[in-house]
Amino acid sequence: MQAEVVVCTRNRPEEMARLLDLLPSQTTRPRLIVVDSSADNRTSELVASFAASGDWPFTTYVRSEPGLTVQRMRGVSELSPGCEIVHFIDDDVALEPEYFAQIERAFTDAAVVGVGGLITNQPPSKRHILNRLFLLDSTREGVVLPSGVNAKVYSAEGDVDVEWLSGCSMSFRRSLFATLSFDTSMVGYSLGEDVDFSFGVGKQGRLVVAGSARLEHLEVGSLSLDRAVLSRDELVRRYIFVRRYRGRGVSLVAFWWSFAGDFVVTAGKSLFYGDRREWRAKLSGLRAGFRTIRAFAREGHAA
Repeated sequence: MQAEVVVCTRNRPEEMARLLDLLPSQTTRPRLIVVDSSADNRTSELVASFAASGDWPFTTYVRSEPGLTVQRMRGVSELSPGCEIVHFIDDDVALEPEYFAQIERAFTDAAVVGVGGLITNQPPSKRHILNRLFLLDSTREGVVLPSGVNAKVYSAEGDVDVEWLSGCSMSFRRSLFATLSFDTSMVGYSLGEDVDFSFGVGKQGRLVVAGSARLEHLEVGSLSLDRAVLSRDELVRRYIFVRRYRGRGVSLVAFWWSFAGDFVVTAGKSLFYGDRREWRAKLSGLRAGFRTIRAFAREGHAA
């Protein structure tokens, strides 16, 4: 199967330089497409130097308007006619040498439409009973709960069936893009675009996490976001997701139940637990997210 890899980046030349240094260790080398929306030329110069080095067989640099989903679709438009598998990886990942080879191996099963790698540096959640009660976490990994919350995969022996894939490590059959698209109405960091797209793809075939395709994700982008902004955007994104897919395993009743639980638990933590500033920032974000959702309702969207 012919495969190509799309990397979307913006104003992160240090991360891009690290990725380009690591890529030549891969045992399989798909064509590389870098989709860049940076404000300067540092990334384009890095990619030009990498292409000239001969360390990678085929490299294409593409300028794009900013926005992660816009850039992903710009990358799709650059795929070669013979491409069958498209890999999406973030610029802040460190792939083990067999990553692409193991992802592509999983696609030999004709029922598989999407494959992700196993992120090895994410700590398992503590799975407190209140989080499970309020549909904010699950003992099952890789599922999307009725509230729209997506549970991560922390371990995988072989290929594990899941309901969503992480945006830093997701690969799909190219044929899907004849009828499907990332939601380009999302702007900026496009929080949750991976769950939104991959959950829809999963209705057409199997999604799996390949335990032998291993990587680390440094999460440079999300770690730089303000806690209140992150909480607000996550809540609004999840509401939109549940509205879009309700009746397909998620519901608005479950969403509001999870919101109420998250608000109560966070309020308690903001008074008595750990770094109170962090929890108060999250509480502020939840309030802002609620106001945004109610504004949607006043504009005529059912809430």
